[in-house]
Amino acid sequence: MKKVSLTKIEDENIVYYKEARLVFVCKKIYVNQINKDGIQDENITNKIYANNDFSYEYIGQIEKVLINE
Repeated sequence: MKKVSLTKIEDENIVYYKEARLVFVCKKIYVNQINKDGIQDENITNKIYANNDFSYEYIGQIEKVLINE
């Protein structure tokens, strides 16, 4: 982050960057790994997940919004 001149802020177990205009502080309420059977477009599977290294999807509940004016 130093290379792009971002300033990290750690506050109440929250990490964000001073330069951010908007920060959503969320509570993670659901996580699941994406799987091949759920992807409806084969081109996505072949292009993005060619190595079967499926990513995760998260659902969060917004608890706080920080606005840098």
